[in-house]
Amino acid sequence: MTRWFKIRGLRPPQMPDVKISDGQMTDAKAGAASGSEARNNERGVVLLTTLLVMTIMVTLSVAILDDMRYALRRTINVQSHAQTQWYISAAQDFAQSYLSSNLAGLDDSAINTVLRDPAPQVLPIDGGTLILRVSDGSQCISLGSLTDTPGRRQFETLLNLLDIDARLAANLSAALVDWQDRDSQISSGGAEDFTYLGLTPDYRAANTAFSSVMEIRAVQGMSAQIYERIFPFICAREAGQISRININTLNLGHAPLLASVLGEEHLQLAVRLITERPAGGYEDVDGLRGAQALEGVDQSSMDFDSFISFAPEHLWVEADISFLEARRFVAVDFSRSGDSLMPRHRFLTMDARRPVMRLAEDETDL
Repeated sequence: MTRWFKIRGLRPPQMPDVKISDGQMTDAKAGAASGSEARNNERGVVLLTTLLVMTIMVTLSVAILDDMRYALRRTINVQSHAQTQWYISAAQDFAQSYLSSNLAGLDDSAINTVLRDPAPQVLPIDGGTLILRVSDGSQCISLGSLTDTPGRRQFETLLNLLDIDARLAANLSAALVDWQDRDSQISSGGAEDFTYLGLTPDYRAANTAFSSVMEIRAVQGMSAQIYERIFPFICAREAGQISRININTLNLGHAPLLASVLGEEHLQLAVRLITERPAGGYEDVDGLRGAQALEGVDQSSMDFDSFISFAPEHLWVEADISFLEARRFVAVDFSRSGDSLMPRHRFLTMDARRPVMRLAEDETDL
């Protein structure tokens, strides 16, 4: 640069001497440090912001994955229960076809033998199992029969045999009749809409036949203790229909049921008729009346023709369906006429499961 000025005969400009004081140096250093600190603060803010954004993204990702997992689980459950519903419908059709084909050609004695101690049928299905249990559906008193005097008398006798007070038994049977009849007049000891509308919550009498045994829990006078006692001996069928009891499949647990036909004082007689039953069962009414246990017994009040049968007139089928994680239950009441079966009622709650009456053959203290 100086050479350039000399060639041209010029004097290069003189740079003034600049002196920096100690204070200025300190200020400069402080400014530099302040700028460095500001840049560090900016880096910290960026880092915190990045961490916050990443935390939010991770939280959202976990939430989305959880939602997808639960949505997938719900979808699987919905599909499983939908498939199980189809299996329920199939179970009824299969049971009807299975029983019709297996009972065809068998005489009543052979059918009674099978039904005395039925074994469950375990059937594999795609993704689970189907368990079928078949029992004699004739081992009960139909609640619909209470609308007729003979059926009501039989029911009250059963209650007395189960150690339920006679007055309470009469009132309860009256309330059961009022629940089913179509009028609103309260019978002696019974209950109609006026009674039930005063309860909390209030409701009305059905004024039709019972749709299930569980429905009687809504009837005036029915307690949990009474319900537990009578549940094994009752069933829900059409009003006015007496269900005849198949004496050839009864065991000692059903002795009170048989005694409700013989008479309240004949519980031990019912025990003898069951324990002394011929190997092939009683053939007909004449064979029953000629039984050794009935010798010398006044049979004039024993209406065997109306209340006793010698082969099952109803078959009770229960199906337990397990498919993946879904569990369902269905019970079907079939009426039987010869080799023909007709489904009458279907129940989808576990409360409909019929208890198995089992007592030792030497247990006669009932």
